[in-house]
Amino acid sequence: MAGMRNIIQLKANIVNEEGIDLTAIPAPMVHLSDSGRYINTFGMHVLESPDGKWTNWSIARNMINSEKALTKPVAVPQHIGRMLKLWKAEGKGWRWALAFGVPPAAIWRLSHHYPME
Repeated sequence: MAGMRNIIQLKANIVNEEGIDLTAIPAPMVHLSDSGRYINTFGMHVLESPDGKWTNWSIARNMINSEKALTKPVAVPQHIGRMLKLWKAEGKGWRWALAFGVPPAAIWRLSHHYPME
């Protein structure tokens, strides 16, 4: 187990706000009709509810807008939209992380439907 912990630590690459430059990520322009370069086709959004009782994992591609801005549609019926609604009700910005290169088992797990209650 200690060996596995060392491997995981070596793979961790955490970039905080001041170090972010999304334009430096080699992101493709996949379709001629896309309006920009997209990332996160196999990564995860991780969002925590304001009360900390719910953590949502989701996959959605994001278009790079600038060094520090991504764009993605957020539909209220989706979990990510429900999470945004909770944070707006609190009048705060949400806790959000984008994880690249997550284990395939995590992708498999989040591909299953789970009830909200």
